[in-house]
Amino acid sequence: MSHLQVIWGVRSGHSNIFSVNGFNIWVFLHRDLSGPSHQPFFFFSKYAFLKTLSPYNISIFLFLALVAVLSISTLLRLRNHYKNGDTFFTKEVLLNFILYLAIASFCFNVLITRTHKRYLFHFYPFLLLAYLGLREYSKLFSKPRLAAILLGSTLYGLFVLGIL
Repeated sequence: MSHLQVIWGVRSGHSNIFSVNGFNIWVFLHRDLSGPSHQPFFFFSKYAFLKTLSPYNISIFLFLALVAVLSISTLLRLRNHYKNGDTFFTKEVLLNFILYLAIASFCFNVLITRTHKRYLFHFYPFLLLAYLGLREYSKLFSKPRLAAILLGSTLYGLFVLGIL
């Protein structure tokens, strides 16, 4: 079962708090991380719209907006790829979809409330796989970036093991 199913599942209540030892942008609010994420920022506003601005609602909007931008940019990249006369499903296209999955998973973990420490593990394998495959197609995938990916994944793995 995917962690996305658990968080957005029917009546899971999974996003009702800020974080469960996971890292997301909401830890910078200096609120109790086990506190309610549905509590609005503006309690006493005369505008009904401002009363709906809770960290949970904002996190959903930010995630969907970022994934929309990511999807559009990926589709534009693939459109340019096919305009050059390439075949439909090449190795580079598959690797771009894997990179898309990695970035979407990262956005989910950083933006959505109630992240667990283990959710970011869905990001690193896809990022590493996409990096190793796409480095022959672009100079953006350099050796120092590989070192940063490996260091980040190792430190995050040690963080999770330290909590367990």
